[in-house]
Amino acid sequence: MYKVSKLMFYYGLYIIILGASLLFTPKVVQPILQFNDDSTVWIQFFGMILLCIGFYYVRSGLDNNVHFAKSTVFGRIFVCIVAIVLTIKYELPINFIVIGVLDFLSAVVTMYLLPKSIEKNSRSNIEC
Repeated sequence: MYKVSKLMFYYGLYIIILGASLLFTPKVVQPILQFNDDSTVWIQFFGMILLCIGFYYVRSGLDNNVHFAKSTVFGRIFVCIVAIVLTIKYELPINFIVIGVLDFLSAVVTMYLLPKSIEKNSRSNIEC
């Protein structure tokens, strides 16, 4: 398994845990995110989406899918930018920026690991 694939796998586990906590324990998460009780169904819906996305990351990590890893970099940077903008615009809790920064950091690490993984992937395709 390439290093970038391991990163995708572990990032997927993080997303699955986050999604499961939103889906199955929204009342625990609501005070942390400072959401009101009216937003429970949306928190659970978002948790379900995160569970699915987390599965994609785990699966791509297990399959050494460096193309998927490469395509996620821009999306995770975008998440960080939008999290910061929305937090400032709507005076949201700082937790949203923390989540965005985690996405940004994982994107940076992915960009760092990608060239080595793509090179290994190219060599293994030539050998086949």
